[in-house]
Amino acid sequence: MSEKDIIDLYAKELKLASVRENVSLFAEDAIREQWGYLAFLRRLLEEEVTRRREKSKITRIHRADFPQMKYLEELHREELPLEGQMLLPEVENLGFIKEGRSIVMYGNPGTGKTHISIGLGIKACLEGYSVFFTSVPHLLTMIREA
Repeated sequence: MSEKDIIDLYAKELKLASVRENVSLFAEDAIREQWGYLAFLRRLLEEEVTRRREKSKITRIHRADFPQMKYLEELHREELPLEGQMLLPEVENLGFIKEGRSIVMYGNPGTGKTHISIGLGIKACLEGYSVFFTSVPHLLTMIREA
């Protein structure tokens, strides 16, 4: 069994998919660019960590169960009610999460509540937070069934 085969076997057992995919390529780069052993290992592990972080973001967004993808950058802020325009900057930095608080959006139809809620939720997922997204009718159904 070659060194590559053994590394592949260990990486598979440890569930290091990126290491399995990149070890040969990175080894070639290491030889060509004369990396040391530690530089080679660091770059290989760095790629694994990067991929896992990206996969975690995607997983958190999927688990949040957003009804659609909406981003804060796409929001037409000038069309929001005045109160929404004033409050959005306060919640946009996600400080309420760091303080352990939740937010509940309420108001008339068509005022941007869902867009803001989804946008904040996606931003939170991208920053490493787990999100539970639901509507009031769905929440009431869940409470009744509990």
